[in-house]
Amino acid sequence: MSIEETSGAVQQERVLLSYLTPEEKHHLVGSFVIENFWDAFIEDNADPINRFRQLAKESIPGFIDAYQDVWDYVVDVNKLDDQFVGESLKKNAVPGELSPEELKLGNKLLGLSLYSELEKDCLMALNKTILGELAGDMKVQYELSDDEYQLLMTPSFETFFTKYHFDHFEYAANDDPESKQIQRDALIRNFHANDAALFELRYAEMHFPAGDDMSAMLSMQKAALANRAEKKVAFIAGREDFVAFEKLLEYDNFLDFKYRYNLEACPEYYLRKMLFAECQEAGIFVDVDRPLSLQDAEFVAGVNELIALREEKYVIKLGRGSDSNEHALLEGMDETPIEGSKETILEHIKQGSPCVARTSRQVNANSTPAPTDMTIVGYEKGVLLAATENGEITPIDDVQLDEFDEFVAFHKYNRVMLGNINQSVDAFIKRKPYLDRTSYEHAF
Repeated sequence: MSIEETSGAVQQERVLLSYLTPEEKHHLVGSFVIENFWDAFIEDNADPINRFRQLAKESIPGFIDAYQDVWDYVVDVNKLDDQFVGESLKKNAVPGELSPEELKLGNKLLGLSLYSELEKDCLMALNKTILGELAGDMKVQYELSDDEYQLLMTPSFETFFTKYHFDHFEYAANDDPESKQIQRDALIRNFHANDAALFELRYAEMHFPAGDDMSAMLSMQKAALANRAEKKVAFIAGREDFVAFEKLLEYDNFLDFKYRYNLEACPEYYLRKMLFAECQEAGIFVDVDRPLSLQDAEFVAGVNELIALREEKYVIKLGRGSDSNEHALLEGMDETPIEGSKETILEHIKQGSPCVARTSRQVNANSTPAPTDMTIVGYEKGVLLAATENGEITPIDDVQLDEFDEFVAFHKYNRVMLGNINQSVDAFIKRKPYLDRTSYEHAF
């Protein structure tokens, strides 16, 4: 994927970004570029990094294909996280409402996201080392002079931070309101995850020369880049190994940062935040102050513990915290007739779909009055639970259930959409991993 193609790939608006404050998004990228993080990461992950090193020794083109495949995987998993988190946020206005089905899907997504993050980080940690080793080998093989070696190591394109700085520099120097707005929109799309508030935070921290120096520096930068690109293209022409080396430079100096600044590099963070809050609500991780302080396997195990608790007991909150409308959650939800068996009702409750029991029986002077509608909202140890008019939760036995002859479920989600997410998750799980995935598979 070229730089131009990547620019289009990261411009899509992502609902899940609304789950983070601009300050949180700003902090995320800041945490990515701390160099001592990589020292600890390389030490802790020497074995998986060496697996990728072996792939690079066997074939640099194969290593490059794996690099892009891993980034595509990260971005695609991030899109699934987006669908799941975005839809859950629209349907859940208060904590503690994720159903067992949602939690199981979220846990599978978390396992995928954490594993895709491992693959990506291993490649990013290794790439600079691979570049140094390859450059040393090429210098000896082709008897490169010091100037040729320096040209080999110099990208033919703008590095990410050069482009980032000068594109914002050019925007700052622009005095024309109409074209300046067009530039601002492009900057937000290309560098700031399509988030105007994030752009404003980052832009406020940038500093530029004043006055006429700005235009002069822009002209010098563009001229130097054009001259460098012309020399480099001529230098690598017809040499497949040099062309492959240039592609690795592109990842190291542009593409990795491009993805990271557009928040494509941290798919698990959004799920961590949501699931961490759910766990703490249930008494899990109560002594932990932030989700990122937990090890991957420890976090997934905590979510599995929460799933076990919700399989035992789960109650759907209908009122969204409102005393004036206890059944506000039912408004706007799709209503579908269902069978009135206990098993069917339990299945829908576990999906997060409350059920209403009704009767078609007519009331007359010689018959027992027909029961009023009953809203079934949960279960505990296999016993169904209903919400009373005053907001209390009461158990329902089989005799009470038999009094009703019509049952409907109010679906929390578009079932087709949720089914598509599940199918995509299962397809990604089947993808052949590059590294050992054992510690993540108990989420699948």
